[in-house]
Amino acid sequence: MYKICENGIFKSIQGEGRLAGKSAVFIRFFGCNKQPKCFFCDENESKFSIYKKEEILKRLKELLPFSMVVLTGGEPAMQDHLEELVDTLHKEKFYVAIETNGILPIPGNIDWITCSPKEDKIHASIREVGEFKFLVDDTPEDELLLKIRRIVQNAAYKEISLQALSNEKKYIEKALKVIEKNPEFSLSIQVHKLIGVM
Repeated sequence: MYKICENGIFKSIQGEGRLAGKSAVFIRFFGCNKQPKCFFCDENESKFSIYKKEEILKRLKELLPFSMVVLTGGEPAMQDHLEELVDTLHKEKFYVAIETNGILPIPGNIDWITCSPKEDKIHASIREVGEFKFLVDDTPEDELLLKIRRIVQNAAYKEISLQALSNEKKYIEKALKVIEKNPEFSLSIQVHKLIGVM
């Protein structure tokens, strides 16, 4: 059984990070282990449904075609039997990505991991991710860079993205200044918000 937010299985495009622009179905799991919650969190704390694995699969098939399934939240790693669900999705030939804060262990059978650390460290078992995505807000640049260096030294990765908070111009400009000095980083903006989709 899986806790999923109200209207939490939906088709859209991936709006952030390295896979931005790809057609995707999102499974938005209910609940998060980050306390206090992030100030930008929009999760309704009381509305969710319980789904069986078979019900999730049926809903995904109704939404075909799409290029990938994105496990998001909340924090998807809180769900019991997540690895079992991913195995089921793989049997149906779905590409599976996850968006996680990195506090908990992640199943080893996921195709693409986007880790957006909300703490100063990630779980010791996370040794490789597709990308790290760091929020650019009012945090001083030197403090942000220190956090990035501290976290990424413990896991292999393909990309480091800087996510400008709410696509605000001042944070995009700040991210671009950081990238100018650190060309191995890339800019991530919320494309879905720019084009007005969920």
